[in-house]
Amino acid sequence: LGLQMGRHCRMTDLGLPGLRGMTSSSLGEAFDSLTRFEPLTGRCYRGTSTYASQLPAVIFYSIAPYNDYNRFVVDSLLGSWQSLAIALTGQQDVVAEVHIEFEAPNYVKLYEEHFRAPVTFGRPESRLVLTPDAARLPVLKANPLVHQQLLAMAQARMKQLSVTDTFRG
Repeated sequence: LGLQMGRHCRMTDLGLPGLRGMTSSSLGEAFDSLTRFEPLTGRCYRGTSTYASQLPAVIFYSIAPYNDYNRFVVDSLLGSWQSLAIALTGQQDVVAEVHIEFEAPNYVKLYEEHFRAPVTFGRPESRLVLTPDAARLPVLKANPLVHQQLLAMAQARMKQLSVTDTFRG
């Protein structure tokens, strides 16, 4: 179910970070923006996702121990990242490999069908590794001016969140 859900994710589902990703100049910049401003779409005390430009890969923080629900979360997030990469660039083959932290479930074949790339389980972390050139692919709806305006909005909103957290602490 998580992989199916990931197929239906749209950038606009991610609010301000999604809009900023849509206006990015490259796929790498879009993933950097999505992960940097992830707290604006949802927060978890366990961590935040990161974009590792040197790989390039989008990395999900651990939500172990794994049960059906946590596997669903990882499946839907990794599937969403792939769907977003395809939608942003118009390119199908942007994923080089997929690493998944939990042990292989009984539906392993669905992962390879979904990602069309090698998938390995029992890894130290869950990540979507992009092909070497994918991070440099242009975003189809890039808009530098709007991208900068959205940056100012996202930074202001992040500042508001940190002030709110200070009052709660």
